[in-house]
Amino acid sequence: MTPLQRAADYLSVPYVRHGHSLEGWDCLGCLKVAGQILFAKDFPYGADFYAPTDGDDPERKHALFAAQLPRWRETTAGPGRAVLFSRCGLFYHVGLMLDARWFLHAETPAAGTQITRLAGIWLRRQPRFMDAF
Repeated sequence: MTPLQRAADYLSVPYVRHGHSLEGWDCLGCLKVAGQILFAKDFPYGADFYAPTDGDDPERKHALFAAQLPRWRETTAGPGRAVLFSRCGLFYHVGLMLDARWFLHAETPAAGTQITRLAGIWLRRQPRFMDAF
């Protein structure tokens, strides 16, 4: 099975703020756990400096992602790569590329975990593709 097919097993994982397990995860937790399972990748996880209000503060959330950049290397879209999104110049969301066009991510409690095509609004969010060292 392809990673895209295997990722369907994780659509039932709920969004849990600061979560990083199959019982519930946020976008960073999804990247960390699914990256390990699907691609044997060890992506950096910044939960050690999360604070309870980080999700409500765009500048703090940006700082969280930006602090991880030295631990990643920029690359092109492809399976097993992280895709980092920004709005108004601030990083705010990350997903796991399953192939060159589809990514797995957890964005909100209402949306849960999704497999989404990298198109439309997601391309307008200035995606940057990263890989773990």
